[in-house]
Amino acid sequence: MTAEKANPDSRRVGVASDKAIEFEVEAARWLHEGNLAAESGEHARAERMYARSQYWHDKMNAALGNGTGV
Repeated sequence: MTAEKANPDSRRVGVASDKAIEFEVEAARWLHEGNLAAESGEHARAERMYARSQYWHDKMNAALGNGTGV
């Protein structure tokens, strides 16, 4: 029995995983920007960047089926 027959959603998981990777990259980028802003003393800007990072992290979790997501 092939994996697709055992789990008909297996093809869809690959697409979700690809999207989740894209979302994780975006989350990491915004986290990096937030850390740079915080290090330079721009704390209000850093908080906005952290909020954007959290948004993408939530989208990643939703794509993977973890938690409630966005």
